[in-house]
Amino acid sequence: MKYYKLFVNCEPEIIGVDNGFSQGDIIWENFNYADCENRIMNYFSIKKFIKNESVIEPIDFTFEYIEAEKKANMTDFFLFSPMLFGIKHFVTKKVVDVLSKYCLPLHAFIPANIYHRGIKYEYYALYVKVHYREESIDFLKSIFYDGTEYGEKEFVKLKNVEEYKNYRGLKNFSILKFNEKFDPNLDLFGIWSNHYISESLKSAMDEAGLTGIVIREPKNPELVF
Repeated sequence: MKYYKLFVNCEPEIIGVDNGFSQGDIIWENFNYADCENRIMNYFSIKKFIKNESVIEPIDFTFEYIEAEKKANMTDFFLFSPMLFGIKHFVTKKVVDVLSKYCLPLHAFIPANIYHRGIKYEYYALYVKVHYREESIDFLKSIFYDGTEYGEKEFVKLKNVEEYKNYRGLKNFSILKFNEKFDPNLDLFGIWSNHYISESLKSAMDEAGLTGIVIREPKNPELVF
């Protein structure tokens, strides 16, 4: 099966802003319950993201108030700040309807209200809980390099998870081969913090004309299944 990588669309003519990373901010003081910032930031903390546990804890909150930049366009995939690990976008009901027809990993759609120039828009936080990590890699058939994508590269051989974790240089993949832990039925999956989609889901997203996202073939690393 062929997969494609989802990229954030940072083009000002698409997202409306020229900062490249946020179309709006979560305004904690406009939430209707106490200590909401600490509760939600802890729920989506880097500590929990690293644990990568295959369970979603009860979600007893919504994102009550996000204020969009005046210049922002209300795209289907909406960039926001501050960072919440496991959530890259707020998405429209249109996105939810498309994704819900496909095989997704452990996830949740959490209601979110985005306010733009006095108008309330209903969105959802797309929370992808589980991502593939080094335990899902076939190390003997993968190729790594120490260096940067556009600079000098020193190719290295890492035989297993232990060598990977103990290696002190930059650990980048030229070819990433998955082992038997990869689920070929998934139409969307995460590798660390990156998201990939199947060819059939790409076609559906293209047909729906979803905005705020760019879909490209993955070239670095090349994915092998």
